[in-house]
Amino acid sequence: MRQFKCLDLTGCMNNRGITTIDKRDKGEINASGCSFPAEELPLGEVFVVDDVPFLMGRGGDFDNVVPEGQIIEFPESELAVIHVLGASNDGNMMEPLALLRHREWIHEEPLRLSYFIPQTPFATNRAAITMSCLHSNGGPLPQYKPILWYEAVAVELPCAVDGMKLADNLCMHIFAITIEERQRADRQSDSGIME
Repeated sequence: MRQFKCLDLTGCMNNRGITTIDKRDKGEINASGCSFPAEELPLGEVFVVDDVPFLMGRGGDFDNVVPEGQIIEFPESELAVIHVLGASNDGNMMEPLALLRHREWIHEEPLRLSYFIPQTPFATNRAAITMSCLHSNGGPLPQYKPILWYEAVAVELPCAVDGMKLADNLCMHIFAITIEERQRADRQSDSGIME
């Protein structure tokens, strides 16, 4: 059976990309002050995309993580996949996602997030939530249908890790991360031999 853990990103959140219509002037998803409509997102509750549970923040002052080298820690696990919900605000973006053990670099995998305005996404991204409009300072923009993308980052190196370090890219926005542990038959023993 697959084992998931929805990570709490609250301590790393540093951007407001989701607003209600009455607070649309507080958006920061891009330099123009746009934001995603809160009414169309499952804030503060577990929801499922492709059989993977995710938990987004409740909204408020900050609701997403713009990568600035933050370290996200979790109980030591041997990961199979890192599931990410996010988007880029300036074309498709790719940055390394460093896996850590005791804050030491172990391995890295590429994290790809596509532009939130529909265009040709990365082949590894899938539309998780498509919204009916984009919020702007002037009101809703129904001509834009922003997308929150789902990316499954497969962890190729079987090893125990207890954290990940984000790169530094002000164009990327991460709204939720769920880690999936490697299934028992795929795990390595302490000797490094597959069990």
